[in-house]
Amino acid sequence: MDNSNNKTNFQKSVWKQTQDDNLDDWKLFFDCNPKDKAISTKNIDQQVKLVNLNSKKNIILGSVVMTPSGIGRLIKQDKNICAVKLMKTNEEINFEDEEILVYFPVYIRILEKDFSNWHKISVPANGSVASIRKSLEERKIIEKDRSFSLIFNGSELKEESFFDQLEFRPDSKVLLFGLKNNSCKISRFTTVNSWWYTYATDGITFSVNKKIRLSGVGMYGSHEGKIQSGSLSIHEGNSVIAGSPIYEELIEVPASPNQTEAIVPINFKKPINIKAGLDYTIQFHSTNYCYFYYGSGGTAKMTGDKKVEFNFQFTSGSSQGSSVESGNFPEFYYFA
Repeated sequence: MDNSNNKTNFQKSVWKQTQDDNLDDWKLFFDCNPKDKAISTKNIDQQVKLVNLNSKKNIILGSVVMTPSGIGRLIKQDKNICAVKLMKTNEEINFEDEEILVYFPVYIRILEKDFSNWHKISVPANGSVASIRKSLEERKIIEKDRSFSLIFNGSELKEESFFDQLEFRPDSKVLLFGLKNNSCKISRFTTVNSWWYTYATDGITFSVNKKIRLSGVGMYGSHEGKIQSGSLSIHEGNSVIAGSPIYEELIEVPASPNQTEAIVPINFKKPINIKAGLDYTIQFHSTNYCYFYYGSGGTAKMTGDKKVEFNFQFTSGSSQGSSVESGNFPEFYYFA
């Protein structure tokens, strides 16, 4: 696609933040000021070059398509009339051929300090929010692996959510923020020691004073050349006996080369939203036995980068023994 003229400064934003520094308060408004006229798609089109959608290419029976009534599946074609079964209601509706799209446009507004531009991109009707990321990366609007959040109708979008679940329509407007990919860190311990024996489940409970996105955790590696295997999970609460995790994955922790380089960064597949004032427990359930390094000199209250205050406490039911003062989980990585 031609990227030229696809972005422009757009002075009147359709987004408002009702309270400073509260990301949950971003709302979509078509009138930024009660005295202003509504900002229409037509007005935006005058300033943003339209995308070549290739919308009529390869529309076959069974295709997921965008219609004036929402996203559905094409179940019948007869001359210029297409029958579509809507995903949200299971209703079957006839549309003219020109009314259905395999790809449809959405507007993305990138919001950063001194940088607030509109981009018009095309996404597949059968796509998820991850399709937006892919399109932004392919058109070099954002760099790969940059951390950001997408807001639609005042709510943050999850990458695994599909467009039909979100009630997207052609020309929907989305706010993108948080492109600065500067990871923050907090270090729990002052000293590294050896001869900690790993077994069963280990965890540590923490809370923060303001909302962050937890992107990973540092763990100590083995000092006997072994790889630690197991599952890493995060859930709300201060006990290893809890409900469904908000994040879980199988990991392998490589052996540490020496005591000076004992910490092994474990980066999550995606950052995890951590709310202010709630207890969260991160735990590692090992599936093999080995000796590894451990830290000491920790305190219950610590302040990390961006003045994020962490409060740590012992995890009830943890059988391995990490605590506020010593143990595993020496570093936390986050965006704030």
